[in-house]
Amino acid sequence: MRNFSVITFLIAIALFTKGTINLLKDFDILPRIPYVENLDVVIVVFLQIFFSISAWVKRGKRSVASIALSRSRYELITLAFLYIFAVLSLLYSYKPISTVKGIVWFTAGMLMFPLTLIYATNDVRKLLYQLMLLSGWVSGFSLLLFMVRSGIGPPPMRLRGIFPHPINAGNYFITFASAGLVLYFSKISWTLKEKRYILYALLLDLLALIFARSRNTWIVGIIGLIFISFTPVFSISGRKKILLTVMITLILIILGIMSSQTFRFFLRASNNEMVSIVYRFQVWRFSLEWLWKHPLRGTGLLAFSSIPDRLLPSYLSFKFPHSHNYFLSLATEIGIHALLVFVVFLTLLASRIKSNFKVFKSSYELWIVNAAVGFSLFVLVFSQFFDSILRNDYRIAMVFYALSGMIFAIGRMNEREIR
Repeated sequence: MRNFSVITFLIAIALFTKGTINLLKDFDILPRIPYVENLDVVIVVFLQIFFSISAWVKRGKRSVASIALSRSRYELITLAFLYIFAVLSLLYSYKPISTVKGIVWFTAGMLMFPLTLIYATNDVRKLLYQLMLLSGWVSGFSLLLFMVRSGIGPPPMRLRGIFPHPINAGNYFITFASAGLVLYFSKISWTLKEKRYILYALLLDLLALIFARSRNTWIVGIIGLIFISFTPVFSISGRKKILLTVMITLILIILGIMSSQTFRFFLRASNNEMVSIVYRFQVWRFSLEWLWKHPLRGTGLLAFSSIPDRLLPSYLSFKFPHSHNYFLSLATEIGIHALLVFVVFLTLLASRIKSNFKVFKSSYELWIVNAAVGFSLFVLVFSQFFDSILRNDYRIAMVFYALSGMIFAIGRMNEREIR
């Protein structure tokens, strides 16, 4: 297996293995056995360890260590502290078995960062292209499932495909739709075949995003698009401008056809539909109060829903599974120290993205790849203010840490070119 395809392979295995298990459960083919449900993450972690050892054996101990540490020494140390804090949360967890599961999920997600540093050394652009195509397969398959479910029973209100919840699906699709917009409407010299495949993946991602009907991801996508429109990323002229206009028109037409449901869903017009927003304010308030009283002692990773009833305030409508905000989830489940460490990691990541833009002025292709990955990370991180997807779905966490690792891999590629 070529170096640049290892990352794509691992994410594909995670997506479709877990997706298959979810589908078998949905159609009552697979009994709801906990060990079978968690088999996918065990397979993923095993493969990650295998590829880590493989790189160690092929390149040697010093070589692998120098590749990873020279690219992101401080980031790796930061993530190591975050991982240690997550493991230590087992000591005070309200539900240790859930925390053990959370630690395994944490492992699967965070291992993608050093693995990307090691394996994304040949062609980061090609790795991003492969991940973009993978998203096209995922969105296409999800749309097919949506139609099948509509044909054999009551039409589902929202698309979720191989994901456990439409919000998870929306986060995945908006991440790669963002990258696809930058890649397609740039001046990178793609072949005609590559250009066509990127367009197909982009359209499928946007269509799946519409049917997922996730207000959070729609808002994040609009804000992200406004933000990036002020940067010199899009080089649109002639046919591309016409194509972009057609794409926007098609999206508006689809939204118009779905207006009786989609716009009502988006606006949450009735009192019953407002409960989701009210619930979020309730759990955010409780999370902040918990953090004020217990800044260093969390509930334990994935153990937020196991807080004893006697500690819950009367204004909570019911016991929430998580904080509906990834930053608050880190603080309430592990401790304020975990939140601070993660913020440090994001700060280092943003700093590298910014420095890459300055260094890549002489290399347009690397500049665009950095912009595409940076834009994807922006919308993915911003969406975590409205939900805890990086906590709830280790596959989205794998994508996040892989994209983060690509930022540093791009920087090292450019340094070699400068030398």
